[in-house]
Amino acid sequence: QVSSKVYDPLGLLSPVTSRAKLLIQELWQQQLEWDEPLSPELTSQWHEVPQNLEAAAATTLPDAFSQFEMQSTTPHLHVFADASPKAYGAVSFITSGNQRSFVRAKSRVALLKKLTLPQLEFMAALTGARLASSVYETLKSSYPNLKVKLWSDSGIVLHWLSSSKPLKQFVANSTT
Repeated sequence: QVSSKVYDPLGLLSPVTSRAKLLIQELWQQQLEWDEPLSPELTSQWHEVPQNLEAAAATTLPDAFSQFEMQSTTPHLHVFADASPKAYGAVSFITSGNQRSFVRAKSRVALLKKLTLPQLEFMAALTGARLASSVYETLKSSYPNLKVKLWSDSGIVLHWLSSSKPLKQFVANSTT
């Protein structure tokens, strides 16, 4: 049995919470007054927030991790990181043999200061690395032979991380 500190089913709600955060960010960018009517498009998005929350509340969240039993193979913590122009994040799973279970996810809305997609992919990789570290620290006593694998589909980020050359300031500052 593993501590419930590591299993966070609320991370599965990231798509719902990210949409709400993006809407708030859009409202902020438009500098609307508190009593100013919303455009039809923003009104529609505003009404989708509680609908999305209701749909999420009706979803059965997996409880597999609390019942996860190790098979004879080495357990692996897989962390996948990805980004879009609007948001980025990472999700973690633990596997052993043919078993797998969701562990935790983290997501962030992209900053108002526009970043390039490679920079956002790098931020996703950084989020993934921090998530992996946090989960590993919690699980290492229960799974002493736990192996960690980080995944990214960004060739540029993978190049930056493996490069021995001096990196641009954004990347160099983020890796320290």
